[in-house]
Amino acid sequence: MKKIILLVGETCSGKDTVANLLPYEKVVSFTTRPMRPSDIQGVTHHFISDKEMDEIERCKTLIAKTKTGKYRYCATADQIKGDVSVYIINPDGIDWIKQHNPKNVKIVVVGIYLPYYARRNRCKKRGDDIRTFMERTHAEEKDYERFRRLGEFDFMFKNYDSKITANIIMDLISKHDIFHKPQEVIE
Repeated sequence: MKKIILLVGETCSGKDTVANLLPYEKVVSFTTRPMRPSDIQGVTHHFISDKEMDEIERCKTLIAKTKTGKYRYCATADQIKGDVSVYIINPDGIDWIKQHNPKNVKIVVVGIYLPYYARRNRCKKRGDDIRTFMERTHAEEKDYERFRRLGEFDFMFKNYDSKITANIIMDLISKHDIFHKPQEVIE
């Protein structure tokens, strides 16, 4: 039985950092969005054309599919290599996975939360364009508010320190079967 940790968090909440700190295989999305200067083909995402995405979306092994703005993202079952994998996704993608999840894949949804002011500070520290940050934050605001309000997660972490968050997730996996745990918020 394959297990996937779905990491969900707003822009600059630290979800990529947490994913990179976890010792599990990271599922790298296919996407139609253009590469950013800091992106690496095959590491950040697999950057593909709309035509290539159409072809992948028709495959029977599709395990994740979502859209952010006008850009599409997806993943296939053959991208899951280890017993536990990590996949970064948005709330709409979780809805798709829950409706189409194959029987041989167990998922746990881990929300990564950080207040706006802290995310904005992270954005400034890493040198991101503040206008782009604000546009992305505004565009995703309703989806993430709904995600938190409806409790569409199994665990939610306030992520002031990504190392601590990653260590808690690793501890939950090694000492507890978090793929069968009730919803919980961890501060």
